[in-house]
Amino acid sequence: VSRSISSRWKRFALLFPIVGMAAATALAQGPGGQRGFFQAWYGASAFVPAPTDYLHFWNPAVTGDSDQGPGGNDGDSINFAPDSVNGWDMGTANNKYVLLDGPITNGTSYTVTAWIKPDITAMDNNQFGGWIVSDRTGGGSTLDFQLNYNKAQSAYRMSVFNSSATQIQEFNTNVTDNVWQHLAGVVDSTAGTIELFVDGVSDGSTALTITPNDSYAGRASIGISSWELTFTGTKYHGSIGKVRFY
Repeated sequence: VSRSISSRWKRFALLFPIVGMAAATALAQGPGGQRGFFQAWYGASAFVPAPTDYLHFWNPAVTGDSDQGPGGNDGDSINFAPDSVNGWDMGTANNKYVLLDGPITNGTSYTVTAWIKPDITAMDNNQFGGWIVSDRTGGGSTLDFQLNYNKAQSAYRMSVFNSSATQIQEFNTNVTDNVWQHLAGVVDSTAGTIELFVDGVSDGSTALTITPNDSYAGRASIGISSWELTFTGTKYHGSIGKVRFY
């Protein structure tokens, strides 16, 4: 699977900002009625449907925990079941999350996208809470990538790791409670950047200062840190849908 999507993603996100009422209407629908995220962001003249060169694609509102991508990394919803409106609706419970059969990262350049509707009030007020996607089981060489909501800063955060260093990037968007947003986190080792797009608009880019790991072999997770399944302080509260990995 080609990793060229990272550079293409950034190029099209800059060329086609959100346009008109059609985009706003589609965004409001969330994963249960979404027309395809490229159309929602950029209008009907852009990529519809979304690119097909993803490695993993989970669409819990339609196909439950099954991975629709060639990576074949199915999930297990723990203590709840996906629904047809909100996908993985974890509510405010601390024991609801999704464990995937294996890791998600493949190479040192990749893009992770997701629809999320966070329940900010219910999440712990700390920088390590609100894990959306987690690809780790411990420290050092067992970490690859994490995307979370940092309630302490009211901002999204991306973290990449290798055996000797961690790079954490905070972004600028003030997150709105109980509103669907689309996130696209891009780690581009070729360009040497980390960047986050929120609803198709760049929320900031920074230089990549480490070489990301490509060695994680455990089970990635959605809605909690896969390293700390019993630590409720990392728990994401709210809904997650249409998670893709390129």
